[in-house]
Amino acid sequence: MILMTLSLVSFITGCKKEQNPPNPGGSGNPTNPSNLSISGIKPTSGAYNTAVTIKGTGFSSNMANDSVYFNGVAATLYSASDSQLVALVQKYTGTGDVVVKVGEVEKKGPLFTYIYTALENLYAGVGNYDVFIGSSVDGPALKAGFFLPSGLVLDKTGNLFVYDLGNGEIREITPASSTGGSMVSTLYTFGYAGGGVYANRNELIAGLAYEDGTFYTGCTPWIVPFPTGTNGQWIPLPNKSAGGSETLFPVNSWAPEGVASDAAGNIYAASDNFIFINYKNGPVSWAGVGTGQKGSLDGIFSLNIQGQAIPSDEPSFNNPSGVAVDSLGNIYVADAGNNKIRKIDISNGAVSTFAGSGDQVDKDGTGTGASFFIPEFITIDGNGNLYVGDYNNGGESLRMITPAGVVSTLCVGCLNVLGGIAVDYAGHNIYTTEYFRSVIDQISIY
Repeated sequence: MILMTLSLVSFITGCKKEQNPPNPGGSGNPTNPSNLSISGIKPTSGAYNTAVTIKGTGFSSNMANDSVYFNGVAATLYSASDSQLVALVQKYTGTGDVVVKVGEVEKKGPLFTYIYTALENLYAGVGNYDVFIGSSVDGPALKAGFFLPSGLVLDKTGNLFVYDLGNGEIREITPASSTGGSMVSTLYTFGYAGGGVYANRNELIAGLAYEDGTFYTGCTPWIVPFPTGTNGQWIPLPNKSAGGSETLFPVNSWAPEGVASDAAGNIYAASDNFIFINYKNGPVSWAGVGTGQKGSLDGIFSLNIQGQAIPSDEPSFNNPSGVAVDSLGNIYVADAGNNKIRKIDISNGAVSTFAGSGDQVDKDGTGTGASFFIPEFITIDGNGNLYVGDYNNGGESLRMITPAGVVSTLCVGCLNVLGGIAVDYAGHNIYTTEYFRSVIDQISIY
């Protein structure tokens, strides 16, 4: 009887042991995820494939139980012990907190600063080194000819449209396919060629937008023979396939470098210390933001409609040269004369300084803790990251600004006499025009 009782107790005890959960630490390495902590990381910054050592407690030597994230992006684990993890940073990670997860327990650690890599390649054009010489040649992208290309716009399928200003044309560059490389074709010819007729770069360069089959660009009296009394007006240019003729746009603006469109079909331009808005279905056909006088005043804007008095406390700009619009309709302005990036919040009418101290110097940082030399061109990707062409006294740098206002430098001197800038939805490829050299470049970042 006693032997039967002992046997029964042993059986029950054995069953209970079998039901215990497996040891998260693996055989020979007991661990306690409830004591999970991160004491430090090294290095605290780096590029793709950087090996980061994470020190702490409560880790598992069985890597299957550990997960590491940089800015929410899963890293690849290289090695693990109960007090140290080594993880490899993945592409496009961005700057953010390090997070370690063991089983269902997670702990947030220090900030890791991601350093982007930028690779520049020629995308289209044979190029030239004489600003008075260009060509208009269609065909394979690297054999095509352009003349003073300026504004750029990229559609959702990867087609790149170029305002080839010197030839008076809109050119299309299709992406490479499985059957061949990128190809260039001429979509629309304005019926004039203004190559070589200019006083300086800023009197020629004009932006480009595209919406519902129509291209919008800013032209200039140095190039286009406008009718009397319409000097410098901004005109929509119909796609060749849509037919029609040039139609004057009812805004007096002088060669707007920055032109952008939003999902609702509204068109925006930066010129004459104003930000002009052409409404597709709005309260008025067009309106402006700003006093029209040079300044850097933040505040609440009111729509300035033709013939309407402008309030003296209206927010002001100083030679704004680029605009970009996010998915919510907020407008970002490359306010070149103020060395700032300004934001126009469309929900409450507030104009504020999104990034830049106003000092004329290249300095990374957050918000007004960063500085720009002369931010001229701006574009935005599908994640809300801004890309700025920043003239830096001898070349042009490519700067990036996250939605949180963190400014970083992607490359220095990688932009050569910039004429236009566009970025794909994912933010992986940036396209720019070398205005005087008459080529289009692609900068891939990761």
